[in-house]
Amino acid sequence: MNAPSLVLRPATAAPLRSPAALHRAHATLARGTAFFAARDWASDGTHARVIGNGLRELDRFLNLLLDEVAALAGAVEDRAGFVRQTNAANKLATLLGPASLHGDRLRAIGRVRAALFHCGGRAHRPGLVADFALALGRAGDGAPFAMLVVAAGDMALICAFYDRITAELLAIVKDGRAVLIDLSAMQP
Repeated sequence: MNAPSLVLRPATAAPLRSPAALHRAHATLARGTAFFAARDWASDGTHARVIGNGLRELDRFLNLLLDEVAALAGAVEDRAGFVRQTNAANKLATLLGPASLHGDRLRAIGRVRAALFHCGGRAHRPGLVADFALALGRAGDGAPFAMLVVAAGDMALICAFYDRITAELLAIVKDGRAVLIDLSAMQP
């Protein structure tokens, strides 16, 4: 696994923020992924809105973590603009570079989330089949279906993906050097 390539802070940058907000954002995302991964979210469409809302919550928690990593690392010049950005894939590309391997999957999860939440899981466009497969980290078989059915374990796959992103983000820049934050000090 390649280490994240955050922009190093200039020597004249403002002092680093306290990592307490990062610890809270990490704990929130860790609790969210643990909660959603532990439930059997198998759905025949009746829980589509709840599952879509859960995916939206995970995305929001990731956004908060991205904000804190950027602030602590001093990796963005326009912090206010970065915080206003609500697209986690775009924020991740800002921090890790446009070659980040996670952007396409995060965007697919966003499209699946919208279909689950707003359309009750109906696959209203052909691309949603491929998006659903990508969201789960699988190759799509191209088989058409009318409903996005979340099977047992699907949310756990998505939560594991969010946990991998979290682990990469916790490799931040501190005092101009890339360091790993001691995860044992962070109680989720």
